[in-house]
Amino acid sequence: VEVGGCTFLLPTLVWCEDPDHPLANTELLFPFAAVVEVPRAELPARLGPTLVCTALTADPGFRRELLDSPWIDRLNLGPVPTSRLSWDQPHEGNLFDHLYRRRAVQACG
Repeated sequence: VEVGGCTFLLPTLVWCEDPDHPLANTELLFPFAAVVEVPRAELPARLGPTLVCTALTADPGFRRELLDSPWIDRLNLGPVPTSRLSWDQPHEGNLFDHLYRRRAVQACG
């Protein structure tokens, strides 16, 4: 959408029939989500690295699997809005810290 000479990206939701579709495992810096049907047993392995995962499930075993996953930076259990921030959580903070790697460099002469 263009307004006043600026272009804005609208929230986007895509349906992927195949979990191997390129958009099925893509995260973008605007409201974007891909929906893919995957058998429950395959889901934790299929997720891969993700900034935010929202699990709409009451299954305690599945919740435990997601909690144990090293790939999920922020896990929302239940319909927690992804825009709700809790600054005492390690994933929150400056977006720069998550997009760029900090590095110290020193050189002599």
